[in-house]
Amino acid sequence: MQNDLSLIRFCVYNYFSIIITARPFQPISTILIKIVESMISSERELDNEMKEYKKRVEWIYQNTHKEVNEHLSIIELAVFRNLDGRLNREIDIGDKTYSLTELYKYLDEISKELTNIVINIAKKYSVDIPLTYFNQSGQGKISFE
Repeated sequence: MQNDLSLIRFCVYNYFSIIITARPFQPISTILIKIVESMISSERELDNEMKEYKKRVEWIYQNTHKEVNEHLSIIELAVFRNLDGRLNREIDIGDKTYSLTELYKYLDEISKELTNIVINIAKKYSVDIPLTYFNQSGQGKISFE
């Protein structure tokens, strides 16, 4: 259990460090979802709550959003490749057309849902959620406080 808790603490810290330091409009959902998957898989025996989280995270990774139904990496790549200042640009994915704003909204909703899952897991294990982040040199400080 102690090793599981250490991994969960590490994942919670990394998750929030990425969120705190990410630039606006930087697609990070794939990274965040992999951290949440690591957090969930660190537990040897999943209770019902964790099983539901695992199913939901797997579904998000494969389908992104109920309105899109495409793999998350495809949506992130489409957003990343088209961020050149025209947010109303139309993008064809599969047999549908989306605006860049719509796709970014879906990615934002995913980040919000993943953050809620991470907060619930952190509460379950009494893991502190970092509100500040120091860069590696220890010089700069970014804070939500």
